[in-house]
Amino acid sequence: MKPKHQRLWFVAFSLVCLSVSSLLIMTAFRDNIVFFFTPSELLSHPLRAGQLVRLGGLVEAGSVAKEGVSVRFRITDGAATVPV
Repeated sequence: MKPKHQRLWFVAFSLVCLSVSSLLIMTAFRDNIVFFFTPSELLSHPLRAGQLVRLGGLVEAGSVAKEGVSVRFRITDGAATVPV
């Protein structure tokens, strides 16, 4: 086999390996790339027990309640509300 053909096969093989590895990485991070969930998204995608997420939205007016060192409130995105 000529050196030119060897280089061509090496480049093609490298591109295939890079594509496969990129695909595997993107599927592994499918749900973890999201910076935060809105209340509507959170209600439509149930979470596993113990799963940590970031929740984004607006604090509902009049929903803040302090109980000792803990604070309870509700977050809304206009369509859905989630207690926190």
